[in-house]
Amino acid sequence: MPTATLVIVTFNSSDALPACAQALHALTVDGEYELIVVDNNSHDDSITVVRQHLPHAQLIANTMNRGFAAAVNQGIAAGSGRIVATLNPDTIVASDWLQSLIMVLDADATIGIVGSAIRDFAGTLTHTGGDYHPLTFHTTHHNAPNHVLSDVPYVTGAGIAMRRSDWQRVGGFDEGFFPAYFEDVDLCVRVRAIGLRCVYQPHAQLQHQESSSTGKYSGPFYFFYHRNRIRLALRSLDAHTLLHDFVLAEADALSRTDVVDRLIALSCYRHVMPQTHSGAPHAAAQQAILTMAQHLKSIRAEHRHQPHTIPDDVLAILGVDRMRMELYYQVYGAPPSPHAPEAPQVNPLNQPLYQLLYGTERMADVRIRLVGNELVQFIEQLIATRNTDVFWQTHHISRLTSEITYLRHVISLSDVVSIENTIRSTLTSHLLSATRSTP
Repeated sequence: MPTATLVIVTFNSSDALPACAQALHALTVDGEYELIVVDNNSHDDSITVVRQHLPHAQLIANTMNRGFAAAVNQGIAAGSGRIVATLNPDTIVASDWLQSLIMVLDADATIGIVGSAIRDFAGTLTHTGGDYHPLTFHTTHHNAPNHVLSDVPYVTGAGIAMRRSDWQRVGGFDEGFFPAYFEDVDLCVRVRAIGLRCVYQPHAQLQHQESSSTGKYSGPFYFFYHRNRIRLALRSLDAHTLLHDFVLAEADALSRTDVVDRLIALSCYRHVMPQTHSGAPHAAAQQAILTMAQHLKSIRAEHRHQPHTIPDDVLAILGVDRMRMELYYQVYGAPPSPHAPEAPQVNPLNQPLYQLLYGTERMADVRIRLVGNELVQFIEQLIATRNTDVFWQTHHISRLTSEITYLRHVISLSDVVSIENTIRSTLTSHLLSATRSTP
């Protein structure tokens, strides 16, 4: 019996595989390891490259894209190693990478899952474990130098290892995280839920070309990331928490990110809300997910800084017309700020006027912040001067009305209150529908 079963899932990975294979040829493990490659119906020559560069690997060629989680489960089930490990095809590992992971598991029975120290291909440290928000599950990678074995909330599936017995105990990856993203976070959550530790091993070194299959910050990347993040929230939080604390935290997070990220996240609520039961989505749901990703394929990383150049048909899917996006771009420019503008200093005596113009209570505060100092100062001046010149009043009040109309279009894309309303209404419908369908 081999010491370890190492599973690599390929999907149009032919360009990355030769470098990965070269590194694997130098891999050393105490005892044998078996390599299983599962191809998810690649459209390039990934299978040919696997056979050429990894002739010792067991190759499983799927006739459809089953998703990353299902393919890993398939590969691990086909092996027999007492340790199971996953590795992305766009990685280059150190010769002692796998042995470093195995040593951690063999040394401490309280450790359930162990992850790697990851650098990009330029040598920059990008992952020393990760964290996630307890409500929204937005993830962050730890990337500060860390030379000691450390407990972390999660480790990325690009390079992890577990005992086969623990993998089977928690049920492996949940295949509902289709086609990729958050299956590793979910696995770490479940490992920790049974009282085992999730740790980062600094001596398990690998390089990773992150998100090479989808293109980082592309439309499909954002779509898969947010859809599966929302799925994890739906599976982890009760209905009351979802409709209250989650909605507030989610709207606040989305209002602070770039507009492309925000609109794609909101499109997940509007169009393709995830199922929450374990296991792969049914065939129609899988097709809907892949079709939506195909529609968003023309969104590339540079659109985060130039959202007004997104094609009209894609803007329509995101629920935005050309005029609103152009206005947003004119106000926020490129690159858009990841943080909301600072709140202007508003004279409390004039607060009722602002509430009249922009709403009441919290909505007023949010919209004043979005409008910014320039317009606030203009209104202050209008009130302070009490100018009786009819032409002056007509001219400036006309300008004010025009500004308000202009800014409403921008506010509609950024207003945290509007975002809250969208999320809460779609979540309510989704939860009610799920309740009705429950026997």
